[in-house]
Amino acid sequence: MLLLLLLLIGVDVVCSNKGNNSNYNVHVKTVTWEEFVADALKSDNELEREEVEPLFDPIYKKDTERMKALIGTLSEEKRRRFLRTRYAPEGTNKTLTPLMLAAVKGAGEMVEILLENGADPNQMCLRKLTDPKSPPIMTIVSPLWVGAMDGHFEVCQALVKHGANIEMGAPQFGVSPLMAACDNNARLDTVDLLIKNGANVHHGDPGGVTALMWASNLGLKDIVQRLLKAGARADQADKKGDTAIDIAARKGHVEVVKILRDAALHNEL
Repeated sequence: MLLLLLLLIGVDVVCSNKGNNSNYNVHVKTVTWEEFVADALKSDNELEREEVEPLFDPIYKKDTERMKALIGTLSEEKRRRFLRTRYAPEGTNKTLTPLMLAAVKGAGEMVEILLENGADPNQMCLRKLTDPKSPPIMTIVSPLWVGAMDGHFEVCQALVKHGANIEMGAPQFGVSPLMAACDNNARLDTVDLLIKNGANVHHGDPGGVTALMWASNLGLKDIVQRLLKAGARADQADKKGDTAIDIAARKGHVEVVKILRDAALHNEL
């Protein structure tokens, strides 16, 4: 199982077997975070800037009809290169693929068009994460994570339909799309979509914080109930020893505390 997980996340694994038995030696190539980011962002045969600008313009303007017309004029090879190209408009530090730009814009129909034409639903891009308590951080994120974090249900729906990895989010911080869907732009329909497609409700970041804790922190009653229904545990603690109940209580979310306590009591029976 561990070997399968390592392969799924792209770790360079070499297996060797000595003798006719079921015991394998597994050698894992370790990489730095910088090397991981560089590998995740590498793209072959991108288009030149003068070729890119006219193709990105309809995405910025959410002009789906013009995008259909333009992409239909491209050869198969040029279309493939366009969909993998990262473009940074003058005066910005954003380098986004066509699909990621459409996801950021919340353009669900545009996302669908790009995916139908071969865009990779799991190709990651850089994104600046902001927190009032700390300096901005640049990290890599998936299109599904962006759709979930920004509250774009139609974007998430299209990505899941076309095979987006349901757990691939912001790997540097261990934040899954489900966790992102429980943040400030939370939507119950997005949470429900992710759960129905296999999102792990027990997943926690390196600090042990789960989607249920995120939702409890914001007092999102309906989402808390949906997560509990899917098997999330109200008594699961993070690395500090806090449960979702503790977090909701500190924030004064009385109704959520009651829901969580009832769920924890039910688990004990």
